Amino acid sequence: MKNLFNKNYALIALYAFLVLAAAILFNISVSGLGAVFSFIGSFIRLLTPFIIGFAIAYLLNPSYMFFREKVFERFFSRTSFKKKTSLCKTLAMITVYVIAFGLLTFLLWIVIPQLYKSIATFVKDFVDNYETYTGAIDDFIGNVTNDSFNLKTLIDEGFKLITDYFSKFDYKQLTSIPVSVVSSLFSFFVGIIISFYMLFNKEKFCAQIKKTGYAIFKRQTMARLLRICGTGHNAFGKYITGVLIDALLVGTITTIFTSILGIEYPLLIGVIIGLTNMIPFFGPFIGGVPSVLIILTQDPFKALWMIVFLIVLQQLDGNFISPKIVGKKTGLSAIWVVFAILVGGGYFGVLGMLIAVPVFSIIYVLIRNMINNRLKRKRMSVDTADYYASADENKKFKRERVQVRKDAASPEDPNEKGQDTMQK
Repeated sequence: MKNLFNKNYALIALYAFLVLAAAILFNISVSGLGAVFSFIGSFIRLLTPFIIGFAIAYLLNPSYMFFREKVFERFFSRTSFKKKTSLCKTLAMITVYVIAFGLLTFLLWIVIPQLYKSIATFVKDFVDNYETYTGAIDDFIGNVTNDSFNLKTLIDEGFKLITDYFSKFDYKQLTSIPVSVVSSLFSFFVGIIISFYMLFNKEKFCAQIKKTGYAIFKRQTMARLLRICGTGHNAFGKYITGVLIDALLVGTITTIFTSILGIEYPLLIGVIIGLTNMIPFFGPFIGGVPSVLIILTQDPFKALWMIVFLIVLQQLDGNFISPKIVGKKTGLSAIWVVFAILVGGGYFGVLGMLIAVPVFSIIYVLIRNMINNRLKRKRMSVDTADYYASADENKKFKRERVQVRKDAASPEDPNEKGQDTMQK
């Protein structure tokens, strides 16, 4: 009895020690959480060139595969050259990067200076004619809505907020801007070099990743991970590439229309409409409002034409251009698109709004596949339409439930029970 008593106390002491040790470890981990996050942030900054290189290679991959398979491999298919695969890869790489650097040069030397000139001219013109423009916009909005509107007061309050912010701003922080710019440019150029190697050796890298995965995980687990990666690639990669092309096309159409209509700053308006068009659902409104206000300072009649053009353009883009370039629907209803954009924008800003829909569509597809697989194992239908209940079916279900309750509550007839016994 004495030994048993001592063993119980020893077990209690051991439990108390483990609980105390766990509490101490938890306290240390919480107090050092800032250092852990700081280490993770530093590690991510070191990997920035690799992240940029992967992003560049991922975006250029569709064009690279097009030139490699559709152009050069077809051209060299009838030749007996032994190293034609390597030659096709090299020629495709050179072609893609020449086109990419050509577009980048075009933006840096032609589009950006013109855009800067348009912005500078617009700001100077707006400041010089500030009273006239605000009065004209106030009168126009008042005539349309039959309500008084004072744009000048709204702009003055905005300028006051900006002035208050800069009056409290610590200008010593500006000394770190040149260092950040140089560091970003260095990471970008190193990322270009890394993207070249990633794109050229992508088959080898993918094979090494698969080999490592099969060595670590079970075959079924690895096959499931590969399916998830394939789903993510189809939902994310094609979406982002298509959205970039669609934004370029919409911005170009807007620039051409505003030039034909004789509107000033056509390039500025085209860039605003093109960039904001990358944001689903809210993008047309975000880009349309400032564009119409810019035109409203010049000519209210042209502003009405711009509103009509934006409505027609969004219908054309949503029903014809975007489905052909971006692809079919992502599988998300309108309510889920709005939900994804609000959550992504709330946590990650503009970048979150851009990638929220494809990322959420991946999650949506994975959850949908999981639900469908569980229903198949239960030998039930995976078609959502089979789970709609009509009014007649609801009434029938209620009648059956009431009948079951009556049968359960009614006493059993002894005569019927005797007849059943004799029949048996």
